[in-house]
Amino acid sequence: MRPLLCRILAVADALDAMTSNLAYRKAMDSLDAMEEIRRYSGTQFDPEIAKLFLELNKIY
Repeated sequence: MRPLLCRILAVADALDAMTSNLAYRKAMDSLDAMEEIRRYSGTQFDPEIAKLFLELNKIY
């Protein structure tokens, strides 16, 4: 299992990447990015970290 900080940073980095304009695509809306985090909770993201992250942002 990856260290806690790495699991937290994975969610934060993904949100930053999805909501930033990049050379190959436009930024995603923050609500859509949160939905992506929810969708991939348990596969790409630690489910407990993703749940806490979403609760802290009061989206779900």
